[in-house]
Amino acid sequence: MDNKEFWSSSYLQLESCEPRREMGEWCEWGEWGACEFATCTRTRRRVCDCPSPADWKTGACAAVLPQDDIRIGRCIIPFFFKGRYYGDCEKIGSATTPQCLANLSNRRVTAKCKPEIKSMEERDVGPCDDWRLAQGWSQTGIPSRTRTIIDARSDVGKQCYNPKLFYVQTSTLEPCPEKYYFSASGQRNVYSNLNNLAFSPENCKFACAIDPKCIAVEFSEGFFCNLLTTFANDKLTRQVGTTTFTKPRTCVKKQRNVDPINYPYALALEDLYAGVV
Repeated sequence: MDNKEFWSSSYLQLESCEPRREMGEWCEWGEWGACEFATCTRTRRRVCDCPSPADWKTGACAAVLPQDDIRIGRCIIPFFFKGRYYGDCEKIGSATTPQCLANLSNRRVTAKCKPEIKSMEERDVGPCDDWRLAQGWSQTGIPSRTRTIIDARSDVGKQCYNPKLFYVQTSTLEPCPEKYYFSASGQRNVYSNLNNLAFSPENCKFACAIDPKCIAVEFSEGFFCNLLTTFANDKLTRQVGTTTFTKPRTCVKKQRNVDPINYPYALALEDLYAGVV
């Protein structure tokens, strides 16, 4: 049996030796709903039902933040006029068609909002859900330049207090620095996932999700989050304690032709790789 067959056969449901707790866990976030043009907002939901708890009074999903189960966000429905981007959606008067408002040479003009999404935010990495994973595998024999090692001592890899990861603040952890960037429309977007990369598989995957060159990660809790720009089934080897995640094909396909100059995650990526060393 070759490595490819080993890889395919490694997707196993592991059973714990300890008694299993029948408690709910958070399921994956659902798709964003349609934009409500009256308020220019959209809604995304997830449920504490994976698996369904035996008793709904004792679910394991504590809602640390209000948006932990329902996220209501502003719609970003941009349009372009003479090569310039305008991303603020606004309901104007009694118009039945959603309009976008912009200032052009001191004139306020309106135009129909086009459906193409040209501005991405943290919440818009939706196609990067449903990563494929395998316990105990890592890549071997790949060029060193294709693997970025984010260890537990680096600025973005080290453990710090993030309320999304820890329910209770401890004196041993310093608060994580808040990373935020402004979109083309001037909206302030917080990147609360760019920390604890060597301690949270979700944050490790998020770092890969926003990098178009990254197609897989190797994660070992408390040790490293490795971002890979290449992946091959015939270069897999067993490595106890390491979990390999591959980016979904839909996400890879969507990111193939991004504009490196106007890419909305460009500043976040600069900070990410600056914090690796």
